[in-house]
Amino acid sequence: MKKISNFNLISLMIIILFTTIYGEGIYVIIRGSGTDSYISILLSIIISLPFLYIFNFLFNYEPSLNIFEKNKRLFKFHFIPNLIIILYALLIVSVQMFNLTNFLVSQLLAETNPIIIGSIFTILIIYLCTKDLSTLLKTATIFLFINFTLFIISVLGLIPEFNYDNLFPILENGLKGPIISAVKLFLINICPLFFVLLIPKDKVINYKNRSTYFSYFIYLLLSLTMAIFTIGTLGIDLSRLYQYPEYIVLRRINFLNFLTRIENMLFIQWTFGLFVLMGFSTFVIKEKIKFKYNHIIISLLILFLSIYCFNSLTIFNEFMYNIYPYISASFLVYVLIMFVLGKIKTSKN
Repeated sequence: MKKISNFNLISLMIIILFTTIYGEGIYVIIRGSGTDSYISILLSIIISLPFLYIFNFLFNYEPSLNIFEKNKRLFKFHFIPNLIIILYALLIVSVQMFNLTNFLVSQLLAETNPIIIGSIFTILIIYLCTKDLSTLLKTATIFLFINFTLFIISVLGLIPEFNYDNLFPILENGLKGPIISAVKLFLINICPLFFVLLIPKDKVINYKNRSTYFSYFIYLLLSLTMAIFTIGTLGIDLSRLYQYPEYIVLRRINFLNFLTRIENMLFIQWTFGLFVLMGFSTFVIKEKIKFKYNHIIISLLILFLSIYCFNSLTIFNEFMYNIYPYISASFLVYVLIMFVLGKIKTSKN
């Protein structure tokens, strides 16, 4: 792998974090905490802080090694943690692929077979995996600038439609709902961040520990803005009614009766973000499962799982709300064990 800049790494982390809140992230917090969704986001950030420290420690531990090589140093039976990473990465890509194809079918391409849509993105991922990982990170930087621009345009367009009263009452049903939603949101977005450990620290030019916290701060601003403007514009009842309220809300925007259909900007942002997240997760799997045409087999497996594991949107939503958080929690158990073993090894040295 070629060396990358610190800003390339920051771009990757921001996109990974923010992409996970689209679709399933917003659905989880609005379903669980209603008008207090922004409180759930703030609480999830507080919960995440210890794990950002853990991420920095693991990233700095044996800086010349990637996550699989670190497992070999830390675990006697490193096959098990490696398998955990591969299976979890496979799950994330499959979930995101279904999320994207379902969004396109439900909002834009109702008459199109999901297999056709998924196949198009599968071809893109296969092509991306033929390139060096540094190419993906440079692409992420370009996408980040595009997404920031589109996000700012979207927010400016929603200001006339925003109703402050829609954000009240606050904590009408207590803190239980926001806390549960915060934990679920935390589990959805923090786990993919640890895939960044695939990149050895020595491959990042001028990396600083504060880069991780800066990336999370930007994610906080973006996700808070999206949640507040979605609920503040649609109201909580409509926000709960729609599967993708963050997309529906942008239909309210009309710049001087000239620039309409702004909601498609969200589709562009989300597509760019998912392309980076799915591509990087596929790189994680491809790094350990090495054989001829591995990227093709892995990508086709992802397409198969995304189409046939979830027979309906109802099953998918129930999986994301009730099962996925527990799977992510299991992944964090592995991360904690890795952190403890790393601390023990470091103290001995």
